[in-house]
Amino acid sequence: SEAMGAIEHVSAMPGLGLWYVAVGWYLSDGQLLQATSVVLATWILLAAFLLDKVVSGSFKALFGAEIFDYRRIDALFHLVAGRRNMSLLMLTVGWVTGRVEESFFAVAGWTVATLVFHGLRLLWVAAWRQQPLRGPGAGS
Repeated sequence: SEAMGAIEHVSAMPGLGLWYVAVGWYLSDGQLLQATSVVLATWILLAAFLLDKVVSGSFKALFGAEIFDYRRIDALFHLVAGRRNMSLLMLTVGWVTGRVEESFFAVAGWTVATLVFHGLRLLWVAAWRQQPLRGPGAGS
């Protein structure tokens, strides 16, 4: 149901954010306040994850539709966007290949790329909707 979908989205967000911090904690040997590449990746990942949630929520508030299914390109991108399933896949590949730290960096990078894509889509749609209609039947 739509209500259950909303509950799942609200409850999944803190869990996934804490999961990212937990993986960073593990990879940094519990030193999340040190100046290392893993710690930097952890905080970048968490910030990009949270900002992407802000962009997604803002899109729905502004345009009355989910950013993930606004247009075909958005639905297609959602299949590979930096979300829970993609993160699990990337980290699983890292674990299988013995490159967990590198896969964590990839998750952080892909989450930033997802934020950039969604941010550009929000700006694009906002700009497109502000333009006056042109063509037959558009008025004067």
